[in-house]
Amino acid sequence: MASDKHDIETIAVEYIGKWFRHRGFRVGKGHRGFDLRVKQESEEFFIEVKGRSRKWPFINTPSAEVDLLENNPNARLVEVIINSQTKEVVEAYAYSNKDFYRKRILGYALYPDRTNENKLL
Repeated sequence: MASDKHDIETIAVEYIGKWFRHRGFRVGKGHRGFDLRVKQESEEFFIEVKGRSRKWPFINTPSAEVDLLENNPNARLVEVIINSQTKEVVEAYAYSNKDFYRKRILGYALYPDRTNENKLL
């Protein structure tokens, strides 16, 4: 089971890295509290990726991730839902720090092949 969870997280981070690269961002590894640092011209974002096999509430979020979302307006939490059988991405959602703290989380759906769909940032 632990290996499956690790596989899902790895797939999710790789997927989001590709999503940003496809849109012209430079993608680097993150630090404590986030997985990816993405930059395009003067814009820089700190992305925490959550790979999951189903959509569910954000509970027990590590304090470093919460601190980043609370204190950095360029922080984003990205939830990637992956089919645990096929290991394919089913859907992905991005949340800003404002979205994360609403009672009903709102987010933007991310689409890999449609550049004019909902915006991540």
